[in-house]
Amino acid sequence: YKVEISGDSESQACKLTRQILVTVLDRPNWNTAGGFELCNGEQKLVPFNGVAALACTPDQGIEIDNHNIIFKPTATTSYSVVGTADNGCEVSQEIAVNVLPKFNPVAEIDHSACLGNEFQLTVTEGETYLWTPQTAHISSTTIRNPIIQGTDVVETYSVTVTDKDGCLGTSSI
Repeated sequence: YKVEISGDSESQACKLTRQILVTVLDRPNWNTAGGFELCNGEQKLVPFNGVAALACTPDQGIEIDNHNIIFKPTATTSYSVVGTADNGCEVSQEIAVNVLPKFNPVAEIDHSACLGNEFQLTVTEGETYLWTPQTAHISSTTIRNPIIQGTDVVETYSVTVTDKDGCLGTSSI
């Protein structure tokens, strides 16, 4: 920048010119858009690019790893994150982490199952299903209520269900 200071128009003898160098420092560059959702029991790694130091309050339910924060709260929490660049510039942001309720599906048999007879399994409603083990006796491993064809083997069936929020739950029968 060039700054020029002068007196009145008749007196040009009082004119002073100076150049001033202004350096604009880079700020850390990150944005988490205010927050996100997590399934209960899950964690999320969020990178904070351009920071030399990170601070987060509260410090429960997080892990600071280099230039990242691993969020793993057990309940919905609002965090205040401050990132400092090597040049001393700071950026702060509030991050709300909404912890979704734990999804606990329940698997059941539609009636008493007798060895050698056909029976049906069912589970709490969800979006997707994956039953195990994948044997020749199960009609489908990806539906809510598969039929088990007659077998003389006692088997434990487990199912992983994804709910409407994308959270996983498991049950066995």
